[in-house]
Amino acid sequence: MFLALSRFSDVFGMLYVFLWSVSYYPTFFKYQRDIRSIRDVTTRYKPLTSYQEKEEGHIKPGGLSINYLLLNIFGYVIYLVAIWLQLFHQETKRQFASQSQHTTDSQDQPATLIDYYDLVFYVHGMCMNLVFLYQVVTLSRAQSLYLRSFLRSAAVAPLLKVNMVVKLIVVLMLLVIVRNWFADYEDEFSYVAFIRVLSTLKMATSFFKFIPQMILNYKTKSMGGLAINGIWLDVLGNILFFIQLVMSCEMILEARNDHISTVFDVMAENPGKVGILLVGFGFNVISIVQYYVLYANTVEEERNDKVV
Repeated sequence: MFLALSRFSDVFGMLYVFLWSVSYYPTFFKYQRDIRSIRDVTTRYKPLTSYQEKEEGHIKPGGLSINYLLLNIFGYVIYLVAIWLQLFHQETKRQFASQSQHTTDSQDQPATLIDYYDLVFYVHGMCMNLVFLYQVVTLSRAQSLYLRSFLRSAAVAPLLKVNMVVKLIVVLMLLVIVRNWFADYEDEFSYVAFIRVLSTLKMATSFFKFIPQMILNYKTKSMGGLAINGIWLDVLGNILFFIQLVMSCEMILEARNDHISTVFDVMAENPGKVGILLVGFGFNVISIVQYYVLYANTVEEERNDKVV
């Protein structure tokens, strides 16, 4: 039973990592088209994050929020540290095993819900977010003739103030990390507690990073710059991720020979990964509602503009 679960878990793990990784590329190619367009057609303004002009000549922003990207990169760095410790740091593995409520004598039992394909996904995701940031900067440079008037526009000025909120969030998170690192533990430094802090911070970052993006979508009444195909791939990846998560929990219970606890008890021991799943899925639902319901007319107008 354990071997079968392990194989199915690996298959679903590789599938959700593949889908999540592929979900970046529709947006990547859309930005590449925007960059080529602004370079080739200097009479039409494409915004800092994929802007469209209105008939009156005003500029309407849309697409990926820079604040979203910065918070996302910060969150990826945090969680990569947590993943590395759980996969490669022996003292961390030992502490996870010893602090489990149902520990057996085996130190090789699965003590966390982190796998190697999580490392692959987060390394790839980190690289893609850096690429997105480069694309945003490239667009802003290509549009330098319009940048001053754009920054003074009433539609964009409030968005730039969010940068201060982003800085405050990052500083507070770093203070929590430092406080935990220098905490006065009775016997030894608790890597388990440290990883839980990192996981909680990643979950908080995943939540806060969507706020600038939702604000940008709301103010522009547009989903321009965001590829809906990527969002649907992310949704499917979340579903496979949940299935794999349940399998991993079952494997942990079987390794412990625990017939009392449930998969939800194991999930409670690893709140970070579960929280990231819930936050990401919630954002997907909001994005789909914005795309197909709230801003459907704007999406249709943008499609017609492309045809023309």
